[in-house]
Amino acid sequence: MVAVADQVSRQASGVVAVAEHVSGRANEVVGGAARVSEEAAAVVALAESTAAIANELIRVYEPIALRAAPLAGRFVTELSDEEVDAAIRLVDELPKLTEHLIANILPILGTLDRVGPDVTELLKVTRDVRQAIVGIPGFRFFRRRGAEQIEAKQEQEES
Repeated sequence: MVAVADQVSRQASGVVAVAEHVSGRANEVVGGAARVSEEAAAVVALAESTAAIANELIRVYEPIALRAAPLAGRFVTELSDEEVDAAIRLVDELPKLTEHLIANILPILGTLDRVGPDVTELLKVTRDVRQAIVGIPGFRFFRRRGAEQIEAKQEQEES
């Protein structure tokens, strides 16, 4: 009986050793699962935060996007590459254009109400001078001769 008890004791010791080994591995698996669970929780929290930001952006920009979609469609459909390039160049020149408009053109436009009467007077004087010149004897001869010289010069430049 002592021999049987020794054998049972050895077998029990073997079972205990296997159980301790299985228990150690189970503890490692549980620890790994806990780490994975913590990392998953962090990913879920980040995803929730990102989703909240995305929902807010959609809430803000959805009405704008819905209104802009037809305009963008027309823009893409109707504009050629050359037109888009020209528009970009125009936008690039806007600072210079604005500067010249403010510095040079607007001041001139502001004086047009005062210049108008002067231009009208100048036209009247020009008509009077023309009538006086037309009344000079032989003026038609000079006019024909001038026209012929201008025509000859143009033909020479074209050749």
